[in-house]
Amino acid sequence: MSLTLNSCDLFGSGSPRGPRKQVRSAAASDAKKIIVILNGLWQNSETYNVTILNLVAAFEAEGLMVEVRSLVEVATSKKTIDQQAREAFEELKQQLAGDKYEIILVGHSQGGLRGSRILTLNKREGSPLDIRGLVTLGTPWEGAPGAAITKSSIQSFLNKKPVTYLFEGVNHVHPIDEAFSINAISNVFDRYFPTHDPGVRDMVPKSEFLQTTAASLFNNDIPILSVAGVNAEAKSFFYYDAGNANYMRYIQKIPPIVFNSLYARILAGGWYSKHDMLVPLDSQLAKNISKSNTFETYTVKGAIHDLLPGMKIPPDKVIYNHIETIRCIVEFTKHNCAFGVI
Repeated sequence: MSLTLNSCDLFGSGSPRGPRKQVRSAAASDAKKIIVILNGLWQNSETYNVTILNLVAAFEAEGLMVEVRSLVEVATSKKTIDQQAREAFEELKQQLAGDKYEIILVGHSQGGLRGSRILTLNKREGSPLDIRGLVTLGTPWEGAPGAAITKSSIQSFLNKKPVTYLFEGVNHVHPIDEAFSINAISNVFDRYFPTHDPGVRDMVPKSEFLQTTAASLFNNDIPILSVAGVNAEAKSFFYYDAGNANYMRYIQKIPPIVFNSLYARILAGGWYSKHDMLVPLDSQLAKNISKSNTFETYTVKGAIHDLLPGMKIPPDKVIYNHIETIRCIVEFTKHNCAFGVI
């Protein structure tokens, strides 16, 4: 395991932006070190159990004492991300009161946006929390196209002539039940449609919240490491659902390259865009945002956004459990907390 952990080199070619510009040479500190995980949209308290175990084991292998806990928000869609961040900030101040902590925030997906907002709030209040850095995992800095999906937008897309011809061609080669129709495909999405609550609307590309967040990155002086996942092979993770036999059988007949392109177009915003099965790679890397030199990136090939409904995804392929991600968090913590001279 220790050999595999070396795969994340924050000072090498793994980061598209190259070596870190900031260098910290810190004397050893008596402050406790803690990693606080900020959950993504609709995730429960058990989501990061494996992640926590992996991080604790990785730090112990390095001979480092680091506490790891998750700060789970239960209203990730019903409240705006700004409201969530304010409540999380107050919760952290209460939880960590009375002890001296050096804090690393780790935010998955929406949690990364919440973490960025917490950095702003902490600075505005004179830094009551000693936050040494933020690691984001699959965070949609430029938005997630899937957050803008509606029933009507799916039906409109599926009824476009090129798409109609595509499905007619597949049906001609592999005829199925006559009851099947283009409109019926939208039923597959019924279970998995996002609500359009405030916490979801904030992640629609070009939302007011995202524009405010982008502006804050330019003047940010706290180290941020944005870890992105990329995987284009969606069809291989789509499993047969006996409850929707006709639809699923039909989907299975679609050639992988066609299915993957359709998946990317509907959920990731482009026919051939690179993505982690939910968020475009460019969005995860904040590619089109002007940032300070404290913002660094790292891409994990084969990492997937989450344990997605309707998909059979190995837990260790999910970005927050991926071995490269664990190593990135460990190295980032070692570099930014005062364990000694690094």
